[in-house]
Amino acid sequence: MKNRFLKTKVLTYILIFLLIILKFKCHPTKNHMPDKPFILNGQHTGVLKVTYGFRCFATDPDSDSVAIRFDWGDGNISDWSPYVPSGQVVMMNHSWQNADTYYIKAQAKDRKGAISEWSSEYEIIILNVSGIKCQEVGYYDTPGVAEDVVVISNYAYVADGLSGLRIIDITNPQNPLEVGYYDTPGYAFSVAVANNYAYIGEGPSGLRIIDIANPQNPLEVGYCETPDTVYSIALENNYAYVANDDSGLRIIDITNPQNPLEVGYYDTPGYAFSVAVANNYAYVADGLSGLRIIDITNPQNPSEIGYYDELWAEDVAVASNYAYVGTWNGLSIIDISNPQNPSQVTWFQNYSYYGVAVTNNYAYIAAGDYGLRIIDISNPQNPLEVGNYIAPGFSKDIIVLNNYAYLANGECGLRIIEFYEMGIK
Repeated sequence: MKNRFLKTKVLTYILIFLLIILKFKCHPTKNHMPDKPFILNGQHTGVLKVTYGFRCFATDPDSDSVAIRFDWGDGNISDWSPYVPSGQVVMMNHSWQNADTYYIKAQAKDRKGAISEWSSEYEIIILNVSGIKCQEVGYYDTPGVAEDVVVISNYAYVADGLSGLRIIDITNPQNPLEVGYYDTPGYAFSVAVANNYAYIGEGPSGLRIIDIANPQNPLEVGYCETPDTVYSIALENNYAYVANDDSGLRIIDITNPQNPLEVGYYDTPGYAFSVAVANNYAYVADGLSGLRIIDITNPQNPSEIGYYDELWAEDVAVASNYAYVGTWNGLSIIDISNPQNPSQVTWFQNYSYYGVAVTNNYAYIAAGDYGLRIIDISNPQNPLEVGNYIAPGFSKDIIVLNNYAYLANGECGLRIIEFYEMGIK
């Protein structure tokens, strides 16, 4: 009797289990198509044959992974991207061969094959203008993390993190060679060079002065303690102007390199990441406190006379009446013709810009994972990206000389990029 009861109970459970399976087979969980993608940003104006990147994301109601594709508006549709988690940004690149106005849109697909509607259109105008061709011609993989670079004559001086100062002969850009180094005791974040001396900004603190008269045998000759990390150095006359993180702008007299002395400072409200000096003013990229303008007519008593704080300032370069400020989301061009009242002319939104160099009518940008970006600034009200190159590594800073850009590319060392107008080569 007991066994019969047990068998009946087991059969009942089996029957219930089979009914549940049958229910789900007859009424499977409904799969929903992904939401319409959203194109985050990209160019709104471009030039012929230059590749531009566009970022997009899509969410899925069922939290499925999604793939993205782009319709570029010129008859070309990209392949599907690899699947990424719902809401993760996908970036794709494209170039256009004809001058016209194009309307880009994106679409998403989940792993079960459900496809979303097309996104709203994103307009880009391609101008009949020649772009700039970029190609890497050489590199030197430094032993540390390349944070900053300066080029003087035939040498590149690299602030290389825990590996100090590295001196690289770039006489032949296709075959750069290290000829000397000085392993500073801290972490080398920044470098400036003048009159046979290299000035190394270190973390956690300090400015080190290295005699580089003999590049094969650099020697430290002086040191000045600072309260915080030296992220940037600008040299003017006999002074080193130091962006000193939480301690603002420090001014160091380097008349005697063997005995540098701090003579003045201005404690900016943010975190001083970069400094440029022009016409008795120091322009400080001060992190969340934006651009600060400091009167340094009297280095012993610097005073702030103006600021523009509606941005996060990472780096700054000054040319003519404009400050070009690298921010977490693009390039801000600020009119400084009146230093007491600086005003933003335009914000060229795109990538995070970590290093900025300005030469002639171009701003050259070290844009982290997005490499070298070249912006035509001949009309500051309407900047235009005309060339780019994504080099290995993370582009932290840049210097430009003649038709070469030298990138401090983090763990991938020094990268040398040649650039020229399309059609010349």
